Order: sequence, then structure tokens, then C-alpha cells
Amino acid sequence: MAGFDFSSGCSNNMLAARDRGMVNAGIWGKRYRVSAAAVMAVMEPTEAHHTGTGHRGRSRLTPVLPGDLEPTAEQVAAMREFDRAAREAKAAPVTILTGCTVRYLQFHRYARTRAGRRPDEVIDRDRTVELRGGAPQLKMLPGLVLVGPDGQVLVENVNSRFESATEIAARIAPRANSAGPAGDLVAATAAAGSITRPTGPA
Repeated sequence: MAGFDFSSGCSNNMLAARDRGMVNAGIWGKRYRVSAAAVMAVMEPTEAHHTGTGHRGRSRLTPVLPGDLEPTAEQVAAMREFDRAAREAKAAPVTILTGCTVRYLQFHRYARTRAGRRPDEVIDRDRTVELRGGAPQLKMLPGLVLVGPDGQVLVENVNSRFESATEIAARIAPRANSAGPAGDLVAATAAAGSITRPTGPA
């Protein structure tokens, strides 16, 4: 049943799911000492409902699983391996990559109608980006494309029905082997390489 129960801080559908014996993915994962992210990656919940525990109290989708669901030994091992890899990535040295180009879509928040919310394309050139464990530390914005100094697409969050990340990269950032001053600048940045620094004390 649609609607939101403000007294319980979740949707009516979430309340109905709990009555059916469903539990949040994070609560379910505590039984096996694994994170909610590991549960979502391995168990792949197919049901989620809104709760009011998101950023600034905004509603967010919370995955749920049957409370009596028993994972196999292989699934438990895979979830623990997921968490182990995540810890290693978090402890990995931070790589500073310079000369990147970041593109994302910015929607007009106060448009009167949904149809009027036509996004603007924001392009931030010569951006310095941190990579931790090979993963760029960027907020996953709508239409996000991160292009490295050599023209390689490092992150893509686009709808390929309209324009692929490769097409966007070719349009917003010149390749290292392209002609002209812009291409020379990118080539020089790529030749300089990246700077790596440890995360811990010296």
C-alpha cells in the first residue's frame, strides 16, 4: 500500500514487508558479521522500500531480505571476501591524478515542473582527482564522466541511449595524441605521470 508512516519513519510498504518477516540488509548481515554493502553485492536483494533515514532525513530505498534466509557457505565466504577487499582498498595509498576532466549534469532544483527540469552540462577541466585502491573518490552525480589526462574514461554514469561515455570523452577532453596546443598540454600532463603518497604517517 502506497504512503509513508511518519511515526515509524518508513513507508507503509516497508511496514508490510516487516510483517511478512523481511529485514533490512544491514540487520541481516550482522548475523554473519558482514556489511550491508557485501550483502547487496553477493545476495542481490530484489526488494527494497523507502525509509526516512537518508541524507537530511530524506527518504531512501532500503533493501530487504527474508529474515529466515540462510546463505550458503560460499556466499558467506564471498561476503567476507568483499569486506576484506574493501578494507584493503580503503587502506591503500592515495594516488593523485592531475589534468583530468569531469563532466556531470546539474538539474535546476526550483523548476516549476518535472518537464522543466532540463539539466545543464557542467564540465570541469584540469581537475585533480584522488584514486584510492584504483577507485576515484568522486560523488556519483547524474551523467558523471571522468576522463583521465590520457583521454581514457575512468568513471561513467551515463545513459548510453543518448550519448555514450566514449562520445562524451571525445567531445569534452582532447586526446593526448591530438593536434594543437590543447593536445600538447594533455600529452605533457600524461607524460608527467601521477604522484603517489601514503595515507599513514611518515
